Amino acid sequence: RADSKAKAVVVVAAPVTDPDDEPPAVSTEDENSYVVVELPKPMGIVFEANPPPTGGVCIASFDEGGAAAAHGRLRAGDQLVGVGGTSVIGRDVDACIDLIIASVGEVAKITVFRGRAAHLYGKAGPSADWLAGFLWRVSDGQVRLSPPLERRVGKQPRVSMPLSEGDSSSAE
Repeated sequence: RADSKAKAVVVVAAPVTDPDDEPPAVSTEDENSYVVVELPKPMGIVFEANPPPTGGVCIASFDEGGAAAAHGRLRAGDQLVGVGGTSVIGRDVDACIDLIIASVGEVAKITVFRGRAAHLYGKAGPSADWLAGFLWRVSDGQVRLSPPLERRVGKQPRVSMPLSEGDSSSAE
C-alpha cells in the first residue's frame, strides 16, 4: 500500500529566549567595559536614540574626517554614559548634545559603554552608586583616557617572528 510508506515528521520547537534576557558578555560594573575619550569640539559623532524600551543614546556613525573618526577608539553602537562627570543615562539626544556643547573648553570628555543598550539599561545594568563613583573618577582624571589608535599609513603590518632560524631580526 502507498500510504504505509508515509513517514512521521516530528517537529521539536526549541524554547524561544529573548536575547535581552541573556547575561551580558561584558560586566556593566567593570571599568574595562567603558571607553573614555577626550575629543575636540565638534567631535564628528552622530548620536541617535536607542529604540524603546531601553531609551538612552548611542553612537550611530561618525563624520568622515571628524575628530572621533580620526581618534578611532569609539564604535557605532557604543552607549553614551557620561559627559565629563555627568551621567546621561536615560537622557534624550538633545539633552546629551546640550551637555557636550556646554562642556568647558575646546574639548569634551565622553564616556561610553562598550555593550548592548539592553544590558546597560536592563537588570544587569550598573547601580546608580557605582556609575556615579565611576563618572566622578572620570571627571577627576583618575580614569585613564583611551589614547588614539595608531594608524600605520603606507606600511606593511609588522611581523614579530624571525625571518629564518639564524636571524633574530623581524620583518617590517
